[in-house]
Amino acid sequence: MSEELAFAECDRLVREFEQVVKKPVKKRSSIYYTGVDLGTACVVLAVLDENRRPVAGAYRYADVVRDGMVVDYIGAIRLVREMKEELEEKLGTELIYAAAAIPPGTDALDGGAIKNVVQGAGFEITALLDEPTAANQILKIQNGAVVDIGGGTTGISILENGKVINVDDEATGGTHFSLVLAGAYKLPFSEAEIYKRDKKNHKEILPVLKPVIEKVASIISRQIEGYNVQGLYLVGGTCCLSGIEDIIGKKTGIPTYKPENPMFVTPLGIAMSCTEQEMEYRIIKSPSRGTLEILARRKGSGNAVKLEDVDAVGLVQGRLIEMVCAADVAEKAVGVTVEDIRGSCPQHMIMLAIFGDTASVEAALEEIRRREKEGAEEW
Repeated sequence: MSEELAFAECDRLVREFEQVVKKPVKKRSSIYYTGVDLGTACVVLAVLDENRRPVAGAYRYADVVRDGMVVDYIGAIRLVREMKEELEEKLGTELIYAAAAIPPGTDALDGGAIKNVVQGAGFEITALLDEPTAANQILKIQNGAVVDIGGGTTGISILENGKVINVDDEATGGTHFSLVLAGAYKLPFSEAEIYKRDKKNHKEILPVLKPVIEKVASIISRQIEGYNVQGLYLVGGTCCLSGIEDIIGKKTGIPTYKPENPMFVTPLGIAMSCTEQEMEYRIIKSPSRGTLEILARRKGSGNAVKLEDVDAVGLVQGRLIEMVCAADVAEKAVGVTVEDIRGSCPQHMIMLAIFGDTASVEAALEEIRRREKEGAEEW
């Protein structure tokens, strides 16, 4: 398989993403899917529309994660929230759903922290998967190994007939490359990082980094031992280093390929793994005055419709199309008042609130559930 054939669609998608990072596509979409890639060296947010095409993105170099572990929890939340708000302003809508990824095998150690960062930034997280498996959502490799060499770790997913049969990870990555450069050139670590990223320096620094690249190749060989791996597919920011694929291919003895820009493959794959949640329902019986005030501040009608004393509040959340249908069902019920609840972006409906006596609210919610369960196009 040629590199061109292996990465044709991947490269096209990445080029689209690079364009929307510079100039977001502001258009109507019923839902947006966001991928959050919390890397050791760089944090990337990728946003896809309802057709799973890139519409916006942002990335920042940061030091909130080290070797795949969150080391600055508050800083990570602040950074992701700032990037989220920046993209929301550019798109003119609120971003609700997000997926995230972690290095393989670290879910027990840091999966919860990554999830909490994404939620703390204001997202509803719908998926948490390992990084190389996420990357293969874009690569679509059927047989071989996807190798994600990030800033802190090297993660590998081995695939057979399109299914992941093994994942592994080791704490060696771009940070170690920068440490070698810092020592060789007597530079501060931060300057070595910048020097490494500059493509015009790659030919010069490749011989200096060859020993650590060969160490990464040895890690790959050890992790794929015993498996029939016929090709290695490189992703991750560290793989932007020109010539890294040649050294790894020679050391492992396995044909090695990489896309045009391996840095954005994983975050796009994470976004592809994001899903909208199914309709959720809650009922609050005898709501407190404070709860009613919170909803009153967010309701679409503003102060035009006053909330009288109510026995219960039903809450419905899902895709916009489903919430509109649910609103219609509830409006036709007797004894309830229906309000759309807006997010931080006042044009964006995030939830439906149904006010009334307990029996009427319960009946309205039950009818919405019944219609949704039927799955018919006509409600």
